[in-house]
Amino acid sequence: MSLTPTANPKVSGTKLFNQRRKDACRQVAACKRSLAAVKEDLGRLEGELAKDRALVAAFNPDDVDLLGCVDGNEYLESWVFAGKPDVEMIRNGKVSNVFDVDACHCRNGMLYRMFGKDANHASVPVLAVWPIHNESTHSWEKFFRIVRS
Repeated sequence: MSLTPTANPKVSGTKLFNQRRKDACRQVAACKRSLAAVKEDLGRLEGELAKDRALVAAFNPDDVDLLGCVDGNEYLESWVFAGKPDVEMIRNGKVSNVFDVDACHCRNGMLYRMFGKDANHASVPVLAVWPIHNESTHSWEKFFRIVRS
C-alpha cells in the first residue's frame, strides 16, 4: 500500500493516515505482548537456573556412598565372554560379516550381546558383555571398542 491518497474522492488522505496509524498500533501491541511473553519465560528460566545453582553449591562429594570402594584399588568394571570355538569360526571366516547386536535390561544391570550367522544360517554367539554401567552412549561405545579388539 502506498501512503498517497487514492483517486477515490470518498477516501481522504487523513482517513488513509488514520488507518495506517491503527495498523501500526496493532503491530506495536502485538510486539509488546510477544516481549512480555519472552520476559516471562526469561524470569521462569532464571528461577530454574538459581535452583540448579543452589543444588550444585549444596552438593557434597563426601556424602556419596561408594559402597566400600577405596581410591587406588582395582574393581571389576564388566565381564566379557567370547567362546573359543566361536572366535575361531570368526577368525577362519566361517561366520557371516553381518552381526546382530542387542542389549537387554536385566535384574542386575545390562547384558550386551552379539550374534553372527554360520553357513547354515544358525545363530552363533560371538560376544557377551555385562558392564556395571547403565545403557548409555558411553556403554555402547565401550561395547564396540571390545568388539573391534
